[in-house]
Amino acid sequence: MKVIGIISAMVISAMLHGVVVQQYWAWFFVPTFGLSAISMPVALGISGMGRLLTHSYDGNEDKDTSKGLIYSVAFSITALALGWVYTLFM
Repeated sequence: MKVIGIISAMVISAMLHGVVVQQYWAWFFVPTFGLSAISMPVALGISGMGRLLTHSYDGNEDKDTSKGLIYSVAFSITALALGWVYTLFM
Protein backbone atom coordinates (compact mmCIF):
# COMPACT_ATOMS: atom_id res chain seq x y z
CA MET A 1 0.00 0.00 0.00
CA LYS A 2 2.87 2.36 0.79
CA VAL A 3 4.31 1.84 -2.70
CA ILE A 4 1.03 2.95 -4.26
CA GLY A 5 1.11 6.11 -2.12
CA ILE A 6 4.67 6.89 -3.17
CA ILE A 7 3.92 6.35 -6.86
CA SER A 8 0.74 8.45 -6.58
CA ALA A 9 2.64 11.27 -4.90
CA MET A 10 5.31 11.19 -7.60
CA VAL A 11 2.72 11.33 -10.40
CA ILE A 12 0.76 14.15 -8.77
CA SER A 13 3.95 16.10 -8.07
CA ALA A 14 5.21 15.67 -11.63
CA MET A 15 1.87 16.72 -13.12
CA LEU A 16 1.67 19.84 -10.95
CA HIS A 17 5.21 20.85 -11.85
CA GLY A 18 4.38 20.23 -15.51
CA VAL A 19 1.37 22.53 -15.28
CA VAL A 20 3.51 25.25 -13.71
CA VAL A 21 6.23 24.92 -16.38
CA GLN A 22 3.64 24.96 -19.16
CA GLN A 23 1.95 28.06 -17.75
CA TYR A 24 5.24 29.90 -17.14
CA TRP A 25 6.24 29.12 -20.72
CA ALA A 26 2.96 30.56 -22.00
CA TRP A 27 3.22 33.64 -19.78
CA PHE A 28 6.86 34.53 -20.33
CA PHE A 29 8.57 32.74 -23.22
CA VAL A 30 5.77 32.93 -25.80
CA PRO A 31 5.28 36.72 -25.69
CA THR A 32 8.92 37.61 -24.99
CA PHE A 33 10.63 35.45 -27.58
CA GLY A 34 7.74 34.71 -29.95
CA LEU A 35 7.97 30.96 -29.29
CA SER A 36 5.16 28.46 -29.64
CA ALA A 37 3.26 27.17 -26.65
CA ILE A 38 4.43 23.81 -25.32
CA SER A 39 2.40 20.68 -24.67
CA MET A 40 2.12 18.91 -21.33
CA PRO A 41 4.60 16.15 -22.32
CA VAL A 42 7.20 18.79 -23.22
CA ALA A 43 6.54 20.65 -19.96
CA LEU A 44 6.93 17.39 -18.03
CA GLY A 45 10.22 16.74 -19.82
CA ILE A 46 11.56 20.20 -19.00
CA SER A 47 10.44 19.84 -15.39
CA GLY A 48 11.99 16.40 -15.10
CA MET A 49 15.27 17.59 -16.60
CA GLY A 50 15.34 20.49 -14.15
CA ARG A 51 14.82 18.12 -11.24
CA LEU A 52 17.57 15.82 -12.47
CA LEU A 53 20.03 18.68 -12.83
CA THR A 54 19.28 20.38 -9.53
CA HIS A 55 18.46 17.53 -7.13
CA SER A 56 20.93 16.79 -4.38
CA TYR A 57 20.73 13.81 -2.08
CA ASP A 58 21.82 14.44 1.49
CA GLY A 59 20.72 11.11 2.94
CA ASN A 60 18.26 12.78 5.31
CA GLU A 61 15.31 13.12 2.98
CA ASP A 62 11.92 12.77 4.61
CA LYS A 63 10.33 9.41 3.80
CA ASP A 64 6.82 10.57 4.70
CA THR A 65 4.86 10.56 1.45
CA SER A 66 2.07 12.80 2.71
CA LYS A 67 4.48 15.53 3.85
CA GLY A 68 6.33 15.38 0.55
CA LEU A 69 3.09 15.64 -1.43
CA ILE A 70 1.87 18.56 0.67
CA TYR A 71 5.20 20.34 0.15
CA SER A 72 5.10 19.69 -3.59
CA VAL A 73 1.52 20.95 -3.94
CA ALA A 74 2.25 24.04 -1.85
CA PHE A 75 5.40 24.75 -3.86
CA SER A 76 3.57 24.42 -7.18
CA ILE A 77 0.65 26.60 -6.13
CA THR A 78 2.99 29.24 -4.71
CA ALA A 79 5.10 29.26 -7.87
CA LEU A 80 2.01 29.56 -10.06
CA ALA A 81 0.60 32.40 -7.93
CA LEU A 82 3.92 34.27 -8.02
CA GLY A 83 4.13 33.82 -11.78
CA TRP A 84 0.66 35.29 -12.16
CA VAL A 85 1.71 38.29 -10.04
CA TYR A 86 4.78 38.72 -12.27
CA THR A 87 2.53 38.88 -15.34
CA LEU A 88 0.78 41.90 -13.84
CA PHE A 89 4.00 43.87 -14.30
CA MET A 90 4.48 42.96 -17.96
